Amino acid sequence: HLKAAEPPALKDPLFAVTPPAYTGEKRHDYPYLPFESEAYIGSVVAVSGAAAGKLFSAALEFPGAAPIPLKPLAGGRLGAEFTVTGDAKYRLLLRTADGAVSLANSFAAPHPLEVPGEDAGTKEDGTAETHFIKALADRPPAVEVLSPAFGALEAAPEEELAAVYEASDDIG
Repeated sequence: HLKAAEPPALKDPLFAVTPPAYTGEKRHDYPYLPFESEAYIGSVVAVSGAAAGKLFSAALEFPGAAPIPLKPLAGGRLGAEFTVTGDAKYRLLLRTADGAVSLANSFAAPHPLEVPGEDAGTKEDGTAETHFIKALADRPPAVEVLSPAFGALEAAPEEELAAVYEASDDIG
């Protein structure tokens, strides 16, 4: 007798990005694993989902680094988090108790070039799609004095000197 087994998967996904506190920005939650995303350096990225199928373990795999295991969370969910330190690419690895690895995942967002109805998380060769995070650097504020625009100014100590300036920042 041959019995079909449900492949391991993560259901009800959550991909959350918490920017550094100094930015004043709120956490961004996505109900899928985006193929491409952006986050400020220092942001904490959390990936979680509910185990489905005969899932034994799950991990985020980064090239050249040890996998980050998804650990049990409240409510039967599994999750992992990491801090953005630079541009990164990763895959979701799902493993069954017998050691079989499923690189497909059920919570990837549909890719714009995919054919509807095909597994959004798996390429034609059966391997998992690689996901990318672009690390955004916080640039220093810029200040430009608009006036007085002429060179050397002279003013007596009791005189006021009016200045017009423009300041900008990439955050806030």
